[in-house]
Amino acid sequence: MKQVRLAFGHRILVVTESRQAEIQKMLPQLLCLGVGHGVVETVDVFRRAVGEVENSVDFLIIDTPGFDTNLTRLAHSLADTLVTPVNDSLIDLNVLARTDPETGLPVETSHYARLVQRARSERLAIGGETIDWVLVRNRISMLASRNARQVHTTLEGIATRFGCRMADGIAERVIFRSLFPSGTTVFDPLDEEGDASSVSHVSARQEYRNLVSALNLPLIEKRPAEPILLSA
Repeated sequence: MKQVRLAFGHRILVVTESRQAEIQKMLPQLLCLGVGHGVVETVDVFRRAVGEVENSVDFLIIDTPGFDTNLTRLAHSLADTLVTPVNDSLIDLNVLARTDPETGLPVETSHYARLVQRARSERLAIGGETIDWVLVRNRISMLASRNARQVHTTLEGIATRFGCRMADGIAERVIFRSLFPSGTTVFDPLDEEGDASSVSHVSARQEYRNLVSALNLPLIEKRPAEPILLSA
């Protein structure tokens, strides 16, 4: 058993599939922040894990792979807020919709968007509420370009067609590449005492804050800050 306490005023648990090894590297940092972490491999384990903690945490973050699995479908159907990161590339938009090469408007729904639409329909039929779907532009280029403008315009068309929202995500920054090998984030303390944060460091932090604000996550009344016991 491991105890997980408040993280930034909220109790947070991250659940991921075991095949996604990236988050395992960041586990020490998650624990330092007070963010719990669990790994699931089957639908039954996933259901049990969610049932154990859904009334004990403020935010349950489910990290799913980018391909269709039974676990992915189940996770989508349970989501209050669905965050879909989209790289600043027209190629990545193909998982959402096939677009007209001249107008950039969506003309055919692609496999991932169909998966989300099914999940939203099932959620609406069962509980009367739908999933707040947010398309987040990821690895945004720091330089303005025709491609970036086209991606933004195409995403707007996709968001309108599918009834979801858009949010600016995180820019492509060297600071992220330098931090990745150590598994640290821009919110971690600097290694050397007295080191000042760079402009890129400060800007990256603000981008994350802006993104969380744009997600407009549903909040519930805070409960007393008690430790949460999770199965190892």
